[in-house]
Amino acid sequence: MAGTDQRFWTALESMPGLCAVASEWKALLGSDYEAARAHLRPDGRLAGTIPCPTNACACCHEVVQHGPDDIVTVCRCEPRECPTKAITPSDLVLYEVDRRGVCDAVARAIDVSPEHAAVSGLPMTWAIGTYAPRAGFRFPIYLTIHAEPDESERVIDALLRREEQPFLVAVPTRGSVRQAAEDGLRRRRGHLLVLSESLLLSPTGGFALRRPMAEVLAPFLALVLPDEKRDGADARVPTFRQNGDHWSVWFDDAETTIKDGVGPRYIALLLANPGQRMHVIDMQLAEAALSGRVDVSSLPVFAGDPDEAGFDVRRTPATSGGPAADRLTVRKCRVRLEEIDQALASAEAGGAPGDALELREEAEQIARYISAVVDLRGRPRPSADDDDRARQSVTKAISRTIDGLSKKHPQLARHLRKHLETGFTCLYHPDPPVAWVTQ
Repeated sequence: MAGTDQRFWTALESMPGLCAVASEWKALLGSDYEAARAHLRPDGRLAGTIPCPTNACACCHEVVQHGPDDIVTVCRCEPRECPTKAITPSDLVLYEVDRRGVCDAVARAIDVSPEHAAVSGLPMTWAIGTYAPRAGFRFPIYLTIHAEPDESERVIDALLRREEQPFLVAVPTRGSVRQAAEDGLRRRRGHLLVLSESLLLSPTGGFALRRPMAEVLAPFLALVLPDEKRDGADARVPTFRQNGDHWSVWFDDAETTIKDGVGPRYIALLLANPGQRMHVIDMQLAEAALSGRVDVSSLPVFAGDPDEAGFDVRRTPATSGGPAADRLTVRKCRVRLEEIDQALASAEAGGAPGDALELREEAEQIARYISAVVDLRGRPRPSADDDDRARQSVTKAISRTIDGLSKKHPQLARHLRKHLETGFTCLYHPDPPVAWVTQ
């Protein structure tokens, strides 16, 4: 296996823009050139200057084209040191690094699913995947390529401002980052992954780990993973679970407890349903289930009766009064309509027209009530005041809980402020996703 001289990784930092003619790549890569060709591709342009073809001088020779097959390079040294040399069009083809291909190959080598994406506002920096060493723990990995430590460190500083969780920064060689920057990253429980120290370039252009990933990242994992000897398996994954009159919280390698209340219950609902937008009235309905104030477990769920929050009503009873009560009443009415349909069929079959008439009248009354309290999509018709009161109540309860977490668990408070939206609808949308234990 090639690559022990680290030339591939050094070449990435040595070539501005990751683009050059083949002769430059050959000079930089040496014996690694053939393997590295898997990561080079023509970019569709021809060079206007090239390095001295004979390496006799240090200047870039100007390309002069007299005709399609009459191309020469001219030394611009004063006095001129090299003779004019004929070249072919193929000598002028510019080859760029296939950045996505390199990112994906690195991701596969370190056993993560490739998730290539350029990072907005950060030059020569890409997200390459997410490292998940254990259930419930996901750490973003970024690759940044710069020749100057100042540039690498600006990227690291920007990522530290953006990321609230631990992450990894991959760089080609250690020379592109000063020790002080690496120490600062470690203080925030981040990690510098030096590719030249971790990966080998294979003859086919792939990468292979020099050592097992767990060994390469041992210092990082010691910082970010809790002790496996802790009691309870789910203590090692993000947890927001009620225990009597308190909620047990574990997140980002820190734990705390908070007193039970409507705020924690609203947050638990959102954490249990990431990416699902919930109307505040539906949240009030669902919170009542968690509190145990109302029990509608006997109510059936009807197909075609949309529940805007996406909850199964057998788990989400309503509070008393207002649209939530109408929602439950409508469900009870529909239970009665099904009973009427069955009774009506029996009355008509049994020759009881009087009973059938009474049943039809009752069904008509129920249908008029349902149309008065729900819209065409089957949703309750709350007034604007009802919606706004619910919005204020839910938002205040969630804000109070997050404010309380600021001192007891600042990492979780920052996470919720960043990824939890409130308003007439609420949404928890973490990126990357976080799998919470809430029951």
